[in-house]
Amino acid sequence: MARRVFRAEIGLTLKAYHRRARLIWARDALGRGETVKSIAFACGYTHLGNFTRAYRQEFGESPTETRQRTRQG
Repeated sequence: MARRVFRAEIGLTLKAYHRRARLIWARDALGRGETVKSIAFACGYTHLGNFTRAYRQEFGESPTETRQRTRQG
């Protein structure tokens, strides 16, 4: 029942909410200059490709593109 209430209130499953929170942390870490590989592992991804795919689905760009954009701006 708690899962249903959470989804009704937040609009995401608990798993999707947790995934989004980790990816938002990753985006912030990219802005601080941490490496993509270290960020992926810190977020719990054991395969860099899976992290990159999830990141792109969430933000519409790769982690490398985010890093380049934040360095310029």
